[in-house]
Amino acid sequence: MIAQKKEKVKPPQVKENIFEQAKTIPILDITARYTGVSLKKTGKTYTGLCPFHKEKRASFIVNPDKNSFRCYSCGAYGDGIDLVAKVFNISPLEAAKQICRDFGLPVAGMSSQAVRERMAKVGRKRELEQWVNEQVLGLYMELCNYYRIINLVLDTCGWPAYLEFNQWVYCLPVIEDFLDVLSRGTIKQKIKVVMFVAGR
Repeated sequence: MIAQKKEKVKPPQVKENIFEQAKTIPILDITARYTGVSLKKTGKTYTGLCPFHKEKRASFIVNPDKNSFRCYSCGAYGDGIDLVAKVFNISPLEAAKQICRDFGLPVAGMSSQAVRERMAKVGRKRELEQWVNEQVLGLYMELCNYYRIINLVLDTCGWPAYLEFNQWVYCLPVIEDFLDVLSRGTIKQKIKVVMFVAGR
């Protein structure tokens, strides 16, 4: 009786190049998951505010066909791996591993504890910034309305209004200062103004 050779069944393998594995994830999915940037479709590309610097006009372009991004203000560019590496300030290798892990792709090695902690910290910071920005926007609009109404009353009614509403007259410089901080201040300064106005 001749013994038959048994064929070894190979388990599903992790791609030898972790970078190739990570690049299979569409950049739109990576951008949505790691930056929170709201993108608007413009032709074949998508535009939004750059996650790497403060700006008022969208200069961050994502190109799904090329699986790449570019900011025409700060000059940041690259693929999904570069995006994650820059967002979390980690190496491209750690970024590729993180993408694979988060999107359920097999990874040979897991991210180190230090990298996971840093990414969690960045995530918490982003959540705080998002909350602050929401509060700031609401408060900014409210203060702008107060400022406009006070000036309208003073301009319309003249000197008698200054005498009758003198407490509001003294509020104008404070409102101006608050508006300045809310539009150009640091996160800590904005939080102080939000808390002060909320009476906390």
